[in-house]
Amino acid sequence: MTDYTRTLPLIAALLLVSACSSLPPATSTDSDWLMQGRIGLWMGDQQESSQIRWLQCGRDNSRIRLSGPMGVGGAEIISDRHGAELNYKGETRRAQNAEQLAAEIGWPVPVYALRYWLRGQAAPDSPLTAEVNPDGRLAHLEQLGWTLDFAHDANAREETLPKRVEARRQDVRLKLLISSWSQASEECTK
Repeated sequence: MTDYTRTLPLIAALLLVSACSSLPPATSTDSDWLMQGRIGLWMGDQQESSQIRWLQCGRDNSRIRLSGPMGVGGAEIISDRHGAELNYKGETRRAQNAEQLAAEIGWPVPVYALRYWLRGQAAPDSPLTAEVNPDGRLAHLEQLGWTLDFAHDANAREETLPKRVEARRQDVRLKLLISSWSQASEECTK
């Protein structure tokens, strides 16, 4: 074995550690925020799309509303520290977490991690591989079996929140087109 072939794995490991340690600083996901946009989901030959409105109030409380072609009245998942509730087609169901309920309506999406991903961050406490743009924003992420790519508004140098997030896992593809971000302190107190 040559010195080159022995050092190649070490160099690769150092690059991985370097990429992880240079992730953009996390903006607080415990704050109150509102994201609105469009979401598309492809699973094999099936495709669904919807408007999405995600209200996050602190760390534990969220209200995710999907409306549009995916069904009359859409779907709403409301989560708090005690569990989650799904309102879909006139029925209400409860579960321990939002992931279980999203799967019930045919959306196999890691909702907990998505909360971080849509803000251009890695989910905490999970192994990852990441690439950061020269301007310090997350460009590519591999985490929880998903591969994600992030696009930012080229004119908004100060803004770290992405305008588009694309995620893939096996034959599932998810695309989020974000039309607006806002603080939601008033909505969270209602």
